[in-house]
Amino acid sequence: MISRVGSGTGDGKDEPRPLSVRIPLDFRLMNSVMTPARRSLLAVVAGVVVLAGLVAWVSSIGGPHGPDAGFASVLYVLMQAGPPALAYLLGAIGLGSLFAPLWRGARDGLALQCGVGLAVLLSLSHGLGVWG
Repeated sequence: MISRVGSGTGDGKDEPRPLSVRIPLDFRLMNSVMTPARRSLLAVVAGVVVLAGLVAWVSSIGGPHGPDAGFASVLYVLMQAGPPALAYLLGAIGLGSLFAPLWRGARDGLALQCGVGLAVLLSLSHGLGVWG
């Protein structure tokens, strides 16, 4: 793409120049502004916004209400059912800490703790439900 603006040298000649020459991009400045922490925060915020939009859209399908009422009903259910589920997951992470000496030098120790704790807690819940 060629710009129709003069060369910018001040000599009065109107020679077309490519836009890439006329507008240089400084990626060092962009990288210094967008640190990895800001990128991940931006990704989380964008994910939450997209998820909220999808929930509002899906909750409005098949009902006599619009997206606003559907989204409000989903938020109500999350407020009612969210704290017990959060307590269950936090309990699973705490249960996984009992097995932490098994992967003491592991690079992803917290992920192992969460996964093993959730597996043990789900197995215990299932066993108690079946036997009793």
